[in-house]
Amino acid sequence: MTITLQNISMKFSNTTAVNQLNVTIPKGELVSILGPSGCGKSTTLYMLAGLYEPTDGAILFNGKDVTKLTPEKRGIGMVFQNYALYPHMTVLQNIMFPLKMHKVKKTEAKAKAIEMAKLVEIDHLLDRKPSMLSGGQQQRVAIARALVREPEILLLDEPLSNLDARLRLTMREEIRRIQQALKITTVFVTHDQEEALGISDHVLLMNQGELMQFDVPQNLYDEPNHQFVASFIGSPPINYFEGEIVSGVLKTPFGYDISFEAPDQPVQIAVRPENLYLSKSGLHREVQHVERIGKDTLAVIGTDEDKIRLFLQKEEHVEVGQVIHVQANQADIRIFQKSGERIYVKG
Repeated sequence: MTITLQNISMKFSNTTAVNQLNVTIPKGELVSILGPSGCGKSTTLYMLAGLYEPTDGAILFNGKDVTKLTPEKRGIGMVFQNYALYPHMTVLQNIMFPLKMHKVKKTEAKAKAIEMAKLVEIDHLLDRKPSMLSGGQQQRVAIARALVREPEILLLDEPLSNLDARLRLTMREEIRRIQQALKITTVFVTHDQEEALGISDHVLLMNQGELMQFDVPQNLYDEPNHQFVASFIGSPPINYFEGEIVSGVLKTPFGYDISFEAPDQPVQIAVRPENLYLSKSGLHREVQHVERIGKDTLAVIGTDEDKIRLFLQKEEHVEVGQVIHVQANQADIRIFQKSGERIYVKG
């Protein structure tokens, strides 16, 4: 099922939650809607589900306009943040419930429910009540219940937010496995970039109700089209340096110039921490802090108002208070206008 959003907007009183969103989600893909709190990602999901009717625009499933269809007529399965399992029912009864509502024969409903339970690997828990399950097990029940009617679209609203870090990793891998096994078009809302970048075919990054970039995960990291994208994606955060384009030349803080076909203007020069390296020349700053993060060593240099972060090579060692030089290759520099728009090197 291909999903197309055509100029979708959603307004609540005087607030625009989603503003003229245009995007096509290819069939069979897992797409994450990512962004900070209040960016419109859950609102977008609820419009796809039919829980909200957009103020403007159209929603198409395989070219068919479903904008005004109720949720039960859209062929979707949905998993909410709190799972919403029925506490008085067993796992089997919870999974069977949607089929029971649609008057499916009990023997057929039971067979389908068991099949789904096997897919999500909880078929050994069918007689238990939700209170006897862990968070991850409850989530698997919710996914099985959403899938039992064989929907053409699966919608997931922050389904991992109630789980601990280790279980989140396991469950996101499970969601990806299930999605690929069924080849079902899946839209996954999250505020966790690691989650989104880790399992998605494409990521739809939003801010203040607007689409910032719809791209494959690696491009969001390597080729951000806006300063918001560059800043939001990546941890530790990207470094910024003041720069200026004068007479077709960008003067960098690293001691070299770059030819640039752009009007004279002040710019922001951005470099990821892993793309800065120690050198005998270039930008020089005092080491403020050194910390070990797993296998990596991160150095923080500069001042509190002007922090720069870089990863050290295994054999490199620096001390707090030491003045060091750092450098960046031209290929690793990204340039942004003061308005936030990316400026691309031509030629």
